[in-house]
Amino acid sequence: MQNKGFTLIELIIVISILLIIIVFAVPGITGYQERQNEEQFVNQLINKLREYQLLSITKDLSTKIQVNSSSVLLCENTDCETLDYKKDIFQNLSPSPTLFYFNEFGDTANSNNIIITNDIVLNTNNFLIKVNSYGGIIKESK
Repeated sequence: MQNKGFTLIELIIVISILLIIIVFAVPGITGYQERQNEEQFVNQLINKLREYQLLSITKDLSTKIQVNSSSVLLCENTDCETLDYKKDIFQNLSPSPTLFYFNEFGDTANSNNIIITNDIVLNTNNFLIKVNSYGGIIKESK
């Protein structure tokens, strides 16, 4: 008489192989998802920075940007909006919070409307966002 089905050893081997695959695949998938979420936030931030820079030029006023460890506050006069990330994203903010303005020419300036000559660098886990003194906004992968 011939038995049909799997032996206990065959089932244990198959389950062991599946567990090994799962152990190595899950961290890679979650790391990929975290990187994609961070990149989406960084792209959204860059678009908002460019939008506020353009507002400062077209409306001939200064727009304020304040960067904290997990959020960015963007203000045009008294109208402000906040971009939040679910955890701390910005590293090595000096000073914390980092505060700068786009003046009426689109240049980065301090609260006295003096042009900031150094690049403002926003550092995340996977990206560097550089805002130079004359308004150029660059995203670099690490």
